Amino acid sequence: MEKYIGRENEEIKMPYTGGKYVDEYKEGGEEKNFLDIDGYCYGFVETKRNKNGRNTIRIERIDESYKNCESIDNVLVVWVAANRHGKQKIVGWYKNATVYRQFQYKLISDNDYNITCRANDCFLLPLNERTFEVPVATVKDSFNRFGFGQSNIWYAQEESAENYVKEVIKYIDNYNGERINVVINDEDLDATIDIKNKAVDEVLNEALGIFQNTDSIKYENIMYSLKLCNFILKTDPSNKDAIKLRCFIVSNLLRIKKSIDLFEEYNRKYNDNDYLIYFQLGILYYYDEQMDKAVENLNKSVILNPDYIDSYILLSAVYSYKEDYANALKYYKICIEKDDKILEAYYQIAWIQYYINKNTNEALKYIDKILSIEENNADALYFKAEILYLEGRKNDALSIIEQYLKEDPQNSWFVELKNQIFFMRLEKCILDYLVFGTLYNLKLLYCS
Repeated sequence: MEKYIGRENEEIKMPYTGGKYVDEYKEGGEEKNFLDIDGYCYGFVETKRNKNGRNTIRIERIDESYKNCESIDNVLVVWVAANRHGKQKIVGWYKNATVYRQFQYKLISDNDYNITCRANDCFLLPLNERTFEVPVATVKDSFNRFGFGQSNIWYAQEESAENYVKEVIKYIDNYNGERINVVINDEDLDATIDIKNKAVDEVLNEALGIFQNTDSIKYENIMYSLKLCNFILKTDPSNKDAIKLRCFIVSNLLRIKKSIDLFEEYNRKYNDNDYLIYFQLGILYYYDEQMDKAVENLNKSVILNPDYIDSYILLSAVYSYKEDYANALKYYKICIEKDDKILEAYYQIAWIQYYINKNTNEALKYIDKILSIEENNADALYFKAEILYLEGRKNDALSIIEQYLKEDPQNSWFVELKNQIFFMRLEKCILDYLVFGTLYNLKLLYCS
């Protein structure tokens, strides 16, 4: 990838390599590793998996004194990716990063992460600067081999790698070129632009037009819209429309806490009962994991505009996060009453009914409603197959899986579930044989 701020913002079709999951689902956990969220980047590196789930990062290999700790600070993390020729190259780094043993989760990034770093200490190289090669360990060079093996993590602790590590550190310390990851500081939020021979209304309409244009979501366009607002407020500090637009722009730049302050200040000053203001505050408090505040603002949004369905959807998500599943169900059902094509609502109701309420029939009923709207919906088919398998209806589960795999034979989720069911069957056959054999031998032993 080029920017690592989300695949939807990539202008160049990458990565060239990314493993089966990336190839199949067109997404990867690392694709937002250089996205500045409230002054921090949240890095993801996939660890190996075993029968108990994902492995951890062995932070004691970074510093053995952290053997019983869950995280370690002040780590230099070097990010590496294969180029189009399959060569591993340094693409960037985090300085003074925190590395976690276990995966963490943050709502706004909507992804697991196991490394964090202040955005100011994150450097993503331009494509033409990604030239520093990283070795891959091979059996042929086993005498002094070092570098990446099968794991996505290399701790670089081998004695034979000492000189190479020094070269990497020297390269990073001496790098004075461009970094292409966007880092937003407080002064950037106050930046302005000099506009001449334009009326305030004309400038405001231009700023609003850029912000509302879905093709203008690039950072540069959003920042230009912000600068236009700041220009207006420099000449007319009480311009209500510019103040409101600035609130929304800053929230789009993922300055969560700053946006909350701006919106709350706007409400205190104007109190114009705009349902979108309260909805936006609901989102911001949700991302800031202040759930009671999120509920409070979303309820105000619902009162002001009972037909705005997004408020109900977000309320459902907030209550699910709070594990208040009764209210989550209530609002998911309201969503369906207002729009019976919202598939996510059916899916979440099915999940709650099965895993929380232990009501298999209700869960299957809502999954079937999804399939009546979209008969090949992969999520619904997988969930239905999973439920049937867990309920002991393995043949019915296999029937769904095999039918789906006719259309998408490489789908790893369905293949994995099929293998799981198959090996469970095989394991049961072996177990039956062993139990029978044991009883038979006991009987013989008893007879003798």
